[in-house]
Amino acid sequence: MKILTKQWMQYDRQVILAGQTKAMDGLKDKATDELYNKVYNQKLEDFMQLEKTNPVYEETESGVKNIFDENYVKRIFEARTQYNEALIKALPENTLKHIVNYKLLGLKHCSQKELLFLQTFYEKGLSEIEEAAQKARNITEDSAQYLRQNIDFDFFTEEIIYGIKAENGNLLIKFDGCYLVVKNFSIIEKEQDNVCDFNVDDPYCGMTVLHAIELYYDENTYTFEFHLLLDNIDNLDIPTFWYLTVKCDDIYTQKI
Repeated sequence: MKILTKQWMQYDRQVILAGQTKAMDGLKDKATDELYNKVYNQKLEDFMQLEKTNPVYEETESGVKNIFDENYVKRIFEARTQYNEALIKALPENTLKHIVNYKLLGLKHCSQKELLFLQTFYEKGLSEIEEAAQKARNITEDSAQYLRQNIDFDFFTEEIIYGIKAENGNLLIKFDGCYLVVKNFSIIEKEQDNVCDFNVDDPYCGMTVLHAIELYYDENTYTFEFHLLLDNIDNLDIPTFWYLTVKCDDIYTQKI
């Protein structure tokens, strides 16, 4: 059983997008192509200027410097905009039927009328997302009492994963500075074989992030079911959510 699913994660992204969207002054209906292009070009310019301030482009002690690639940054912006449009088109029907500015919403702008429906969606969605997260958190905390080591799993959520490997019957999930060791594991579900290689000095690399953890304890078999909701974010900053679920005897941390 999963509470925090891929659908829950997409819903979370839709809610965040709705909350970030602003109404454009004077826009009462559908934006013209001319207005959309004007907003797009301004947003692109703002995005590029912001990217140029990224510390990865600063001179290092060795004199090596990452080169700002304007064409690549344009591709990132375009990909993010298209991803936002896709999120809008997947909104629930009771909200979607009031939306006409799909493309403009990809840039986080809309009409005043659309904003009213998006605000209602945002307020309702925020409550539902937190309710599901709290339910999963409560189950996980109750189940974690049966682990031999006290672990705060919130510490690992929204963190980058540097590798996942099997070793001596255990599953080692590598974070910055430690492993989560899953003892005597067997795989129930695994949708991806690899995690992304993350390099903090490479502004264009992908990464794998752990978004959610659910832990269930079986009092009859004295075993655990460990659910991970992960995200392979590509080099254009586009997510692919996936599951890793295992059965195990115990979980503990190990410093690297």
